[in-house]
Amino acid sequence: MIGCAIFLLHVIRLLFNLLYLKLFQNGINTMKKTLLFLGMLSVGTIGVVTSAVAQDADNKNALKPAINLAELFAEKSTIWSTYPENDAYVFDRSEESYAVVAKRADGVVALVNKQESYTTPGKMVLMGTYFNCNKMTDATFYVEDVSVDDVAKQLADPAIDDPERIRGFDASMPVHDLYLVACPQS
Repeated sequence: MIGCAIFLLHVIRLLFNLLYLKLFQNGINTMKKTLLFLGMLSVGTIGVVTSAVAQDADNKNALKPAINLAELFAEKSTIWSTYPENDAYVFDRSEESYAVVAKRADGVVALVNKQESYTTPGKMVLMGTYFNCNKMTDATFYVEDVSVDDVAKQLADPAIDDPERIRGFDASMPVHDLYLVACPQS
């Protein structure tokens, strides 16, 4: 995208040089029209360049889905994994399942935990968490009562990139159980 913007800048420079030569041949009225045209072309190019840079910055922080996001809400989905047995777990996770739904190259992952509701027995609820595997920090990822599009928007602008929404945790906290499956230690 940025390469396209640079190409446009070169085209504008070439047009400016050609029109500048025309000005001396055709006089002052043509000069006013040409300068107006060049001004509008420059503003348009600045908009394209700004948009390209902003879009490139947005995509840099986005998490890449590791699954088809619609599977999160499908009744007969096969994306769910059971928690492996681990004596380090704070809670009993034997009745729960999880899915790592997205990842980013810098070690950020989005995990969704599926468990039975505490308030409505028999109803399954989804709870999402972002983890920065390199820093042992997390942030909330909303997946309950949202659409697939809402999930995609959250992955494009993850809460874990907002310093005010980041939390730290240690091995004595329940979120550490989720961290162990989201961020397997090598």
